[in-house]
Amino acid sequence: MQKLDATSEEVLPKSIDFFRTDPVTIAYQQSSTVAYHPQNPLSTTPITFRINTGQSYIDFSKCYLVTSFKISKKGKDDKLFLPITKDDPVSFIQNFGGSFIKSLRVMFNGKQVYNSNELYAYNSYLRRRLGLDVSRNQEYLQLSGYFEDGLDQMSGEGFEARRALYENGATFETVCSIDADIFRQKKLLLNQMVVEIEITPHNNFFALLNTGKDEYKYSIVDCKLYTKQHLLVPQLEGEFHFVMDSSL
Repeated sequence: MQKLDATSEEVLPKSIDFFRTDPVTIAYQQSSTVAYHPQNPLSTTPITFRINTGQSYIDFSKCYLVTSFKISKKGKDDKLFLPITKDDPVSFIQNFGGSFIKSLRVMFNGKQVYNSNELYAYNSYLRRRLGLDVSRNQEYLQLSGYFEDGLDQMSGEGFEARRALYENGATFETVCSIDADIFRQKKLLLNQMVVEIEITPHNNFFALLNTGKDEYKYSIVDCKLYTKQHLLVPQLEGEFHFVMDSSL
C-alpha cells in the first residue's frame, strides 16, 4: 500500500472494525452537584457563600446561582407592604437573575482573585444581550429573568412578562450562571481550596422599573449556589500529588 507518510498507522473503517473499541477516559470516581446556602441571613449584605472543596475538584463552568424574588408595594400604613397586581406599573429590570447583583468578589484561600467593581449587572446583561459565552435560547434566557423588550423598556411585552411573574404575592426563581471570567475556564479548580463568593445586591431604585407614584421594593426570598464537583480516582489523584510535590 502506498502512503503519503510511510510511518502512518493502518486502521480499518469503523464500520467493519468489529473487534476494537475506542479508548475510555476514566478520571472521576464520583461526580455530583452540590448546593451551598449563604453563610449569613439574606437580610444582611453582602451575601456570602463559602466552599471548602476538600478532596473534590470544582468545575466552575457549571456553577449556577438560584435566587427567588418577590415584589411588594407600600400600603397606606408605611410599615405594611402588599402584593402587587396586574394594575401596578412596576417590573424588574432586564435579566434580573444576574442584574440584581451590584458587585461580586471571589477569594481563594483568603486572597481576592476577582472583583466586579460594581459593574457586574452591566456585564451580566450584555453577555445575554449579545450572546457572549451564553446561549441565546429563549427558555435559557427567561430562566435568568431575560424577557425581550420592545422599543420602550418601561412598558411593553417584556415589562409585562416580568411583572406577571410576581402578581398577587407570587415568587419566581431564577437560574443564572456566574458572569465572571474565572467561572468560564475549562480547567477544574484544584482540591483543598477554600472559595468565598460575596454578592452585594442593588437597591430598589436600580433593580425595579416603576412608572407610578407608589413605592415598591423587591425581596430576596432564597438564594443558593450550585456547583459541579468531581472526586478523582485514587491513582490519578496520587499522580497529581506526585507531580506537584516533585516541582517543589
